[in-house]
Amino acid sequence: MKTTIRFLVSFTLLISFFSSCRISGYSASYLSNDAKQSRPVVFPKDFSKALYKTNLSIYGRPLSGITVIKKDTTGFHVALVSEVGLKYYELFFPIDSNQEPQVNYIMEVMNHPPVVTGLTTSFELLFREPVYDKRAHLKMNETGKTCLLYNKDKQVSTKYYFDWMSGNVEKLQQKNIIGTKTEIKLSNYETNTPGTILIHRGKLSIQLARM
Repeated sequence: MKTTIRFLVSFTLLISFFSSCRISGYSASYLSNDAKQSRPVVFPKDFSKALYKTNLSIYGRPLSGITVIKKDTTGFHVALVSEVGLKYYELFFPIDSNQEPQVNYIMEVMNHPPVVTGLTTSFELLFREPVYDKRAHLKMNETGKTCLLYNKDKQVSTKYYFDWMSGNVEKLQQKNIIGTKTEIKLSNYETNTPGTILIHRGKLSIQLARM
């Protein structure tokens, strides 16, 4: 009986070990030495400004306009304005990760905690550099092209899917302790900057196409 129990415990631990090494087809065993040096980048260091045609849906209510993303020495500035110049919101995301995002302006009808949290969380995920600490794990799929950087702490788990040769991020996923999931898909890179950005978080979705 004791032998059977020991076997079951050992088998469970073994399964847990291999499960921790693989995440949806990604494994540390596929990694090359060159891939280990790669870092996922959404907006390169020399990025300064981009305009995106935008379709925004909040709880089923559509809005459209132009998103302006600007970067200076302090951080990223984001504003969404309508085609006639009506401002919907203006946000700021400091480069210093220890500082919180700032809501400089948001239209009164949109100024509700779920909307504000959805906007700031989504764009913060887009702009923040990934954390490399003891909780971070780098894995690769069997194609040898796409890497996954997985980082989990007590509050959130974050996944960066990226092409290790270019550093271009293909997908971002973040999930908090209450189960709210944020997903961002990126494609059509030009000069190392995404041409298409699709953001989805609960009842909030944003489609951005570079102009």
